[in-house]
Amino acid sequence: MFQWHNIISLSKNWSIYNLFYCEPTYTTYNMDFLAVYGMEGSVSKKFRNRFELNIDYGFGKQRTVRTKLSNAIQSYKNLTPVPYISLTLRWNFKGGKDVNVRRETTTQEYQELKAK
Repeated sequence: MFQWHNIISLSKNWSIYNLFYCEPTYTTYNMDFLAVYGMEGSVSKKFRNRFELNIDYGFGKQRTVRTKLSNAIQSYKNLTPVPYISLTLRWNFKGGKDVNVRRETTTQEYQELKAK
């Protein structure tokens, strides 16, 4: 199996992620794993540390497995749609207040009485 991925950070809050993969056909006891290969990745842009826009993409051949039974051949195929493209927008909400959490330490006896 071959797999290679890379993350590239560019200027002005742009970044690129790519994943390349390839696995040849191979056979085990009673199964044939047919070749799989492709590329997946994303391009993202941040705006003022509040918004992030992602474009995700992928193309290639997905996994197919054939199982040889005594009287038939059973097949399994990964049904993830390929090629695909998607668009995602994420944002952070501003506002709210910082909260100071007070920690109480008590004796075991007090904790048991409070639970009753």
